[in-house]
Amino acid sequence: MFATYFTTCIAVNLLLVLAYGCDGNRLEKYYLIVTTILSLALNVPTMALGQFGWNDTSDTCWYGNASPELRLRWIIATQSFWISLAVAIEAICSFYVIFWLFRVSRQLSFWMSFSGRSTSERMTNSLNDRGVSLLTRDPRYSLTASEALYPIVSLFMNFSTVILDLNMSIAHTTVTSQDFRLLVLDLVMYGLRTLAYGVLAAGDPSFVAAVREIRSSRKSAAAINDKRTVTNLYFASASTTSTGTGTQVESVVSTSTRPHKVSANAKEDTSEMKESAGVEQGTNECWTSDIEGPGVQESQEDIKKIVRQL
Repeated sequence: MFATYFTTCIAVNLLLVLAYGCDGNRLEKYYLIVTTILSLALNVPTMALGQFGWNDTSDTCWYGNASPELRLRWIIATQSFWISLAVAIEAICSFYVIFWLFRVSRQLSFWMSFSGRSTSERMTNSLNDRGVSLLTRDPRYSLTASEALYPIVSLFMNFSTVILDLNMSIAHTTVTSQDFRLLVLDLVMYGLRTLAYGVLAAGDPSFVAAVREIRSSRKSAAAINDKRTVTNLYFASASTTSTGTGTQVESVVSTSTRPHKVSANAKEDTSEMKESAGVEQGTNECWTSDIEGPGVQESQEDIKKIVRQL
């Protein structure tokens, strides 16, 4: 019953958001509160009074009152009436939403064909005055009609189970073969109701759009991370030390995004420094790996200037 009431809330929410421009996010807490209170109020007293138990007529764990009349009253008062009311509300709301979508679509088509492109501003003002939700201005708003499938499926499933439950509750001292077939059909309908809701949820446009958005965001994040990965520039950092016999140049290969300045006082070791810095003789072109990011061109130009000074 809890799932049935939530399906009713979906139908009511569609009607309020599309036709009357209400904020569905603010209404969610009221849907949850009313559904929870109603479910507890109908099931907890019934269980506390011992009305749930083994049903000898249907050989199932259900309403177990031995008196057929009392059992029928409990079923109608705590289940059948409320399920029928919920299904009726779903049907009214869903059919009204379908009619509203059809009427708005006809009006938009008429306005576009009558006045052409110049009516875009006038249509927007008219929709604003009527309090129409922003969702209806999207060309894809007709996809919301698929949301009406929830109440329609619930209408078929729940009315069928209510009728079959009442049929089994109306006193039959002996269960005939036809009653047994109806009992099996009733149990199958209860099982198919959950499956039908799951199939509808899997094909729901909002659910599909959310899955696609998650996948695209993950791909975008991976692409951004790959693009921001920078291969560092390899270059030589050389320092000189004076000895008794002359000047000795020590070159150290390091990794950085910015080059270090090379200081050298001896020209005889410049070839060794060029080789350590990855400079090709005769071309003065510095080898670098593929990198992306600001400041790379400046680094390359600085290295070329240092090599020319050497």
